[in-house]
Order: sequence, then C-alpha cells, then structure tokens
Amino acid sequence: MVGLLPRFHRYRLVLLGLSLALPLTLLLGAGLGAYPIPPLAIPEILLKGEGVEYQVLTALRLPRVLGAALVGALLALAGAVLQGLFRNPLVDPGLLGVSSGAALGAALFIVLIPGAGALEIYALPLFAFLGGLAATLLLWRIARTPWGVQVSVLLLSGIA
Repeated sequence: MVGLLPRFHRYRLVLLGLSLALPLTLLLGAGLGAYPIPPLAIPEILLKGEGVEYQVLTALRLPRVLGAALVGALLALAGAVLQGLFRNPLVDPGLLGVSSGAALGAALFIVLIPGAGALEIYALPLFAFLGGLAATLLLWRIARTPWGVQVSVLLLSGIA
C-alpha cells in the first residue's frame, strides 16, 4: 500500500498538469497565425464581440482548434477502448484489421467512382468508415461463439 501512494500521487499530478496545459494550448493555438492575436487577449476579444480579431477567432481559428481538440480526445478514447478490450497497452486498429478495412473501403470508392468531384470530399471518408465498420462487424461475427465473443479468437481473426 505504501509503494502505491507515490505512483498514485504522481498520476494525479500529471493529470492536473495536463488539465492545466489544455486550455493554455488551446489559447496559444487560437492566437497563432498569419494575423497574430495575443493569446491572453482572446477572452476579452470574445467578450467584446466585435472587430477583425473577433471575426478571425470565431470564423477561422476557434472552430479549427476546438475541432482538433475534439478529434484528439476521440482518438484517445478509441485507443483506450481498444486497450481495455484486449487488456494490452500495445494494441492498435491495424491489429484487428480495422485499418485494412478502412483502406479497402477508400480504395473501392476511388476505383469504382472515379472523378467524383465535390462528392469525393465527403464520400471518401464515409466509404473508409464503412469499410472499417464492415471489417469490424465481420470480425465480431467470426469471433462469436456460443459462450460469447472470445477475445483471443477476435485477435487472431483480426491478424489473419
């Protein structure tokens, strides 16, 4: 129990440090660019609600910075779910064939619908998602047994 306390406190300190670093990083990301905006002035600019800085922040920088933070959080969550499911800190989507299924979906779209133009911007990621989803569902069906889904069978099927 005594050996566990320093590790627990170190974990809490790292978590606190990262929680404090996130808003600072978001402010820094919103302030940097071709039109420089001082990061510490961003809350005041947002509260004032007018001016060129306000337009740059609300129309360009904040959607991109918040979108990047959201995508990063969702990728971290997906990684944590995979690690928890397989009880292995080194697992990745390539191990299960999800990445290969997504690549197959994207390749099928590129080959079957050449020159899609504006449709390609939205349909290519959709086909990649559907390919990854199809690979996952196929893998889940293969690993299902009368006793439930066996993680070892799921892992071996994904590698195959």
